[in-house]
Amino acid sequence: MQTHTPDTSLGDLRTTEQVAAELGISARQVQALARARGVGARLGPPPHAILFTPADVDALRIRKVGRPPKDDTKANTRDEHTREKEANNE
Repeated sequence: MQTHTPDTSLGDLRTTEQVAAELGISARQVQALARARGVGARLGPPPHAILFTPADVDALRIRKVGRPPKDDTKANTRDEHTREKEANNE
């Protein structure tokens, strides 16, 4: 009869401190982002230890806020249009 030994390794799971070091932010900021974005597995009674999968870490990466940069092709088209107008006015 075979006995099953559960795998107790954490594999790819990372702690709050490990994620903080990887992202270059504080552990408190990792916890706040995890709470706001609903990621991470909270373990035990408060204060909870939080473990993160690689997908969780990707979700925590700082995203740039604001409008994306203008598309260069549109800017060039507008410049050409302006040049045509100026040429017609001469």
